[in-house]
Amino acid sequence: MLNQALRYIEDGLFEKIIFLRPNVTVANVPDIGYLKGSADEKLEWTLAPFYDKVGGREGVEYLVEGG
Repeated sequence: MLNQALRYIEDGLFEKIIFLRPNVTVANVPDIGYLKGSADEKLEWTLAPFYDKVGGREGVEYLVEGG
């Protein structure tokens, strides 16, 4: 799905991707609570599946720098 979304951006059909991932509590797992660090560091754990699809943090940085 992400590859198709990126293709749509390249083709000019869309301007950006908005990645949403809900914070769902799992039974017998403690809540994440307060997260230290910058905004990017706080969001990094939720973006792991996205990173896997676009070549890691470097892939995300490349996409962001490219607009």
